[in-house]
Amino acid sequence: MDGTRKGGFFGYFQTVHRSGLRDSAMRVAVNLYGAPAMDLTRFSKYTRKRNLGASLTVVASLGQYDGNTLINLGSNRWAFKPEIGFSQGFKERWILELDAGAWLFTANDNFLGATRTQTPIASVQLHAVYTVRPHFWFSLDGNFYNGARTTVGLMHRLDLQRGSRIGLTMAVPIARRQALKFAYSRWAYATVGAKFNVFAAAYQFTWGRGF
Repeated sequence: MDGTRKGGFFGYFQTVHRSGLRDSAMRVAVNLYGAPAMDLTRFSKYTRKRNLGASLTVVASLGQYDGNTLINLGSNRWAFKPEIGFSQGFKERWILELDAGAWLFTANDNFLGATRTQTPIASVQLHAVYTVRPHFWFSLDGNFYNGARTTVGLMHRLDLQRGSRIGLTMAVPIARRQALKFAYSRWAYATVGAKFNVFAAAYQFTWGRGF
């Protein structure tokens, strides 16, 4: 990663440049109940009914870090996020998806000469998906999160993160193996951070037989 940040700090305009490696993230997931393992042909024709799965994301403390500076590419701590997800199909076209998880953090013992800890931050996501036809669908999305208050040394900071966002996602097929995906999300409520509106577009190509 390479970038430059500019902004005001205690009344002075500052510029910092960072270049190097960020922390590495790894994720494993398993299906606990519902859809069996399938080849691409069966998967493309599968109608989702009820599924339950779980995952674990690990962020390893491998990024560039200097304990004497405030802005770093790495965080000098490990983070873990266990999640569980549930989906239920209704009337062939509707799917309701629910996901719940929590980020857990180890301590940063070299934060400007002190130890920085952070409480867990729990989150929940909800998606209502409507399928127009195979590979053509849209969803209404929402989430809520709470936690992540920090302590530096003996000082408890008033930086509790609590908020939510809402959005809309749509996938439109343009050829047998190709699709365009559009997404919009906006700030709904937050105690930390700015109001925002985000638009995104992506091109998707699927490899393999059966599609």
